[in-house]
Amino acid sequence: MQKDVTISARIPKSLAQQIEKLSKYNKRSKSWLVEDAMRHYVMSHLELVESVEQARKSIRQGKGIPHEKVLAEWQKMRKKLLS
Repeated sequence: MQKDVTISARIPKSLAQQIEKLSKYNKRSKSWLVEDAMRHYVMSHLELVESVEQARKSIRQGKGIPHEKVLAEWQKMRKKLLS
């Protein structure tokens, strides 16, 4: 069973007031709201960082597409869309 860990963060007063207001509207604790927000933030950013790392690994393995080729394809697609 996981144990909870307490952390602290300094936030602007206006953000604290918004959290308080949202807490009342949603009938959730401020801790629940902050945990939920952090979970979503971390999940989305971790996914991005992992995707970038995977792309870098592919490039190091020679599996990348040269920038010039990508740019040429993009310009062709753009030309079709604009015509």
